[in-house]
This record gives sequence, structure tokens and C-alpha cells, in this order.
Amino acid sequence: MKGILRLPILLSLIAGCEGPDTRDDRAAVRARLGEMASPEAEPRPGEFALPQGVALDDGLSEAEAVSIALWNNADFHEALALLGFRRADLVQAGILPNPVLSILFPVSPKQLEFAVKLPIETLLLRPRKVKVAELDLERASALLVAAGLDLVRDAAAAVARLRQARAEADLAAESLRVREEIAAFYEAQLRAGEASEREAALPRVRALEARRERDRLRRSVPVAEEKLRTLLGDFEGKLPLVLTTLAGAEPAGDADLDEKSLLHRAIAARPEARAAEIGIERAGERAGLERLQFLSISAILDANDETQKGMELGPGLEASIPIFDRNQGGRARARAEIEQAARHYLAVRQRISLEVKEALGIYLAVRAELKDLRETILPAREEALRLSRKAHEAGETARLSALEEEERLFRARAEEAKLAGALALSRAQLERSVGLRLGVPREMARATPAEAQ
Repeated sequence: MKGILRLPILLSLIAGCEGPDTRDDRAAVRARLGEMASPEAEPRPGEFALPQGVALDDGLSEAEAVSIALWNNADFHEALALLGFRRADLVQAGILPNPVLSILFPVSPKQLEFAVKLPIETLLLRPRKVKVAELDLERASALLVAAGLDLVRDAAAAVARLRQARAEADLAAESLRVREEIAAFYEAQLRAGEASEREAALPRVRALEARRERDRLRRSVPVAEEKLRTLLGDFEGKLPLVLTTLAGAEPAGDADLDEKSLLHRAIAARPEARAAEIGIERAGERAGLERLQFLSISAILDANDETQKGMELGPGLEASIPIFDRNQGGRARARAEIEQAARHYLAVRQRISLEVKEALGIYLAVRAELKDLRETILPAREEALRLSRKAHEAGETARLSALEEEERLFRARAEEAKLAGALALSRAQLERSVGLRLGVPREMARATPAEAQ
């Protein structure tokens, strides 16, 4: 009888050992995102830490901001925790059910009986259940890579917005200085009786408008800083947000931005496409599982108390007869999941194609506009200001002419700052739509007057 009591315990121990490895899957997600080398242990909740390879002595670059965000962003860490659930599901899918021990106690002339039942259909279903759970884990990892790419885009965009906000604020301050000088010139003319009140009123209003615009742009800088800090996970304001100076670069060749090439790379690289492919494979595995889900087979070991011939032991088998329930609903649902997964994959491919074309079109349009501004308008404005200052120094024109040309130049540079910011944002969106970092340099990016100093 002691041997019979040990049998279910032994089977339980064997079943408990049938689980897959429970290793952490976060490193694979981070590696897919191309993150810089990071410390061995992740920061604790609420703790801010810099990943290895990040040095802020020369300022904060876009790549460093992306790495810091991937390492500290609270929302991304919350999403990564989903991998623990999927890994737990995989572990559970590989565990066999516990055997059932039944004891019928002897009453009056009835013998003591033992029965141990072990569902053996789970041995047939276990490989498919494990495969489905593995695909769920892989699909969750792919979707987390997509969430990481969103964070990469948002961090790069936040750096670009902060750079643009600071540049516009600096240019607005210079524009205000020029407009106040123009207003002061007309006020002096008014006092000398050489200008009318109407002529002096317009420069005065323009100076007030410039002051209002400068104050508005100055207020936008701390907003952009807080947005960047939030994405970086720097809620305590530990990072000095001193951005690196951008250097000029030659525009990328048209071959680097070929639409067909980008579409091909996007389909291969986008984690959403991979997740949709996994969804089709999972639906197929699920359909195979549902075809066998109606099975209910148990192995039985029965034992009776000792008789004149000794202890009676005997194996047995218990199985349901699939006359009515053959899991028709589950099989129909599995077929519907296959169709849905296939159509979802096509929809994802179409959405990726649209996103790439849209992002590329915007990027090329902004790049062309900024290139035209820098190659035609800005040189012309700078030359006009140079000639105006030269004429003023020679006594040929009044100081007012040079001030007006200087104001026009600052307006053109403010437009340049907006376009440079829009180019950086469109570039971040283009890389997100393709699903990987492109070999497109930061063309059109040059230091603002404040950065150059």
C-alpha cells in the first residue's frame, strides 16, 4: 500500500519538472532596438540611471537621449513587464496536470480501494499548447519592439522640438532688439518733427508684437524641456539638458531614399509585420489544437485491499465518447481566427506601405524647402544686409535701412529654424515607418546662433 501512495507523489514531481526555461526576455527586445550597452541590473522603479556608454560631457545627443529613454522610461518598463505574463503562460503550458488520487474507505464488508487517474490526453496536446504559448511570447516581444520604436521616435522628436524651441526663442529675442531699434529711430524722428505720429505708430506696434512673440517662445522652452525629461524618465531633473551642437552635412543621395527600397526594408524590419506573421502561424497551431481539444483520456491504476490471493492491482483507461461534442464551436472559431490573422497581415502591410510613402513624401518636401531657403533666400538676405550696412557706413543711407534688412534676415532665420525642426521630426517619423535607423545624415542641421557661440 505504501508503494501505491508514493506513485501520485512521484508523478507530481515529474510533472512539475516539465516547464521551459524562465529566462528574462527583455534583453532580446532591447537588442532588437539597438540600444547602447546597459548596466547588468535594470534600475529599480522610481530610480534614474544612465546606461553604459552614455557620457554627457559634450552635451546630450539624440542617440544618447534615445538610449536613456529606453533605459528609464516608465511606460516602456511597464510594457516590458508584459513579457513576464507571456513567459508564465509558456511555463504553464508545459506543465502536466496533477494526478488524481481516489480512496474508497472500507465500510462493513467493503474493501479498501485506491485509484490513481492521470489525464493522458495532455501528453498529446502539450506540444501544441507549448507551441501556441511560444508564439504568443514571440508576438508579444515583437509588439514591444514596436512600442520601443515609438519611444525612439518620440525621444528623437522631443530633442528636435527642444532644439527648435530654443533656437526660435533666441531668434525672437534678436528680432525684438531690431524692432525696438526701429521703433526708437521713428520716435526720434517724431520728436524732431521729421515723422508723423502715424509713421511712428506702426514700428511701435511691431515692437510690442515682437515682445509678445518672444515671451511666448520663451515659455515654450520649459514645456519642451519637461516633455523631454518625461520621456527620459528624469522626473527629478537630474540631467542638464545641454544639447550637442549640430554640424552640417551633405544631403543623402536619392538612392538612399528610394521608395521601393524603403518599402522592402520596412516589410522586413517592422515588428508589426512580424507580429502579424506570427499571428497567422499561431492561428494555424491553435486550429490544430482545437481539432484535438475534445479528447478526454485518463490512465487509471486501481488497487483493492488484500484478499485471500493478496493485493489486487489493475490498470485501466477512461475516455469520453465523442458522439455529440467534438468541439465544433472551437474548431469553427479557430478557422475564423485563421482568416482574421491572414486579413490582418494584409492590412498591416498596406498600413506600413502608406506610412512609408507618407513619411518619405513629407521628409523630401521639407528637405527641399529647407534646402531652397538656405541656398537662395538666406544668402540673398545676408548679402542685402551686408550691402545695406556698407552703404550706411559710407553715409549713403540711413541706419533704418540696415535695421530693416536685419529684421528680414531674422525672419528668414526663424523660418529656417522651423523647417529644421520639421525636418528632424519628419526624419524621426520616416525611421519609425521603416522600422530601423536609416543611413540618412542630419543634413540641413547646422548650429543656431546661440549654439555657435
